[in-house]
Amino acid sequence: MIERWIEWPPKREQWLAFCLLFATLAGCASSSSSGRRVEPLPNAACCATFEEMKYSALKPEAETSLDLRKGSPVYSFDEGRSYFSAFDLPATPTPRKLVFKTFVGGMMLPFATVVRPYFLFLDDAQNPVGKVQDPPVFTGSDFFRGVFFKGEVEVPPEAKHVIIYTSDKPVTPWTVYSENGIPWPATPSMTGNLLIKVSSQ
Repeated sequence: MIERWIEWPPKREQWLAFCLLFATLAGCASSSSSGRRVEPLPNAACCATFEEMKYSALKPEAETSLDLRKGSPVYSFDEGRSYFSAFDLPATPTPRKLVFKTFVGGMMLPFATVVRPYFLFLDDAQNPVGKVQDPPVFTGSDFFRGVFFKGEVEVPPEAKHVIIYTSDKPVTPWTVYSENGIPWPATPSMTGNLLIKVSSQ
């Protein structure tokens, strides 16, 4: 499924703003050789164990917004350090699925970024019982919030909690398209906004 986003190339009068924006952003972030957007994380992790994390409750069949950004807690996962959000899963009938939307950031296609979420499921004792990374996604758009990538993951029956984070490991970028059908990579980022919902399958 292909969604159209913003017009590219920009009109002549947009070039000056484009160049100024490029100069500003070039000093704010850099890209690794893998094409991933690199933002420095705080040196200190918030906690040493999953038990020390702060968990928020998810309501069944209700969308919850989360932001991975500066100011969010940081943890050293197996894949590396990352911002994260931790949640208590609702006691909905099994089997369950977690549906997510991760929104594309950046004002223009050359600066498109997106969080590639990892999902770590824990049991009642906060022991890992499953992990999902890089699930299949398709594109969609929201009138107010713009383009997003949407997917869903199966929740293990014994899971009571989920931790959502990302990684700076190299990945193949997802693709967004301009109005005239030109593909652009959405650079993986350590920061961004997501919507999540737990529902019965």
